[in-house]
Amino acid sequence: MALPEVRSHHDWLRPGHVDAVVQHLRDFAEHHEGVNLQALAADPYGTLEQHPTLTIEHSDETTDGCAVYGHYRPSPPTIHIVRASTYGRDHFTLLHEYAHHLQQNDPAWADIEWRIEPDALRLRVTEAIANAFASTALIPDAALDGISAVPTARQMAELHQSVRASRQASIVRVTSAAGHAAIGTFNRDDFFVSLAAQDGTVVFSQMVGDNLFQPPRDSHQPDIEQLFADALAANGNATRVTSHGIAYTSGSARNDVRLDLHIAHDGGYAFVVGTPEHRYGTQQWTKQTRDCPAPACGIEYEIKADLDRCPTCNASKCPDCSACDCEPDQPTTCGRCFTALSAVEQRAGRTEHEECW
Repeated sequence: MALPEVRSHHDWLRPGHVDAVVQHLRDFAEHHEGVNLQALAADPYGTLEQHPTLTIEHSDETTDGCAVYGHYRPSPPTIHIVRASTYGRDHFTLLHEYAHHLQQNDPAWADIEWRIEPDALRLRVTEAIANAFASTALIPDAALDGISAVPTARQMAELHQSVRASRQASIVRVTSAAGHAAIGTFNRDDFFVSLAAQDGTVVFSQMVGDNLFQPPRDSHQPDIEQLFADALAANGNATRVTSHGIAYTSGSARNDVRLDLHIAHDGGYAFVVGTPEHRYGTQQWTKQTRDCPAPACGIEYEIKADLDRCPTCNASKCPDCSACDCEPDQPTTCGRCFTALSAVEQRAGRTEHEECW
């Protein structure tokens, strides 16, 4: 399949263009590398282990790369996979990295890829293509029959149960298909699909449209946590309009979002579909504030995008004392005056105030 012509580099992120590149790479894999696409979908490992030039390595530890689950090294061509807890995740990672191999070895696409600027945009484009390639290989078009234009969380869970793909691959496949179908549609519906843990932490998200942004990866969403609890108490499904709002790293939260959650069949995680509560009207936003978790500080501060975040708990650090949500390693009270030590004093290893009043 011929690659499309685009007006700007950003156009490579359009669903139709991503699909065109994926099909082009599939043709390259089949006709130039001799890979049987049906065999690749049925048995990704068995098929690629027969590849004449690729080497597949495995480990049980995370490594640097486009994701914590694997990376591609071009010289010599090597795919490194970090084993996950499910075969579906490993299959998705393997095919994702194989897509990076194809992108670097297909002359027509490689000649385009290196010209995409800036580097951050090039990375977004190549990752979008790799995700779409992997999900398309694992989930054929027929598997999407019966999925609504805006999918329900139950449909997402049922799709994941019916295919040999990971939860993330299921999300990528459905949102990619929905985005492609929405091209040229005036009254399209914007939505996001997320995978979330029981504590409300977002593991993965994809959005369709540009009127409702997906919740950030690794962010804690109180509404999703509560909705997960509601679903556990019911039949695995629950729906509600946000009360805390979908929190973004900018420090703002969007409140007019309806969430539909269904727990995945293997438990522990849930699919969440977010849609605007009102199709028309003004979006509802609020600023996020929080109380400093350090008793010695206790200020209330506004969460902003430029605040430092703790790499361990992912919480924003207090702008006054740098406290986060991690448990302090040292006692929280001074041994002389028995009042609270500040977070700065605790991190410095002090057990007493420099001066007690």
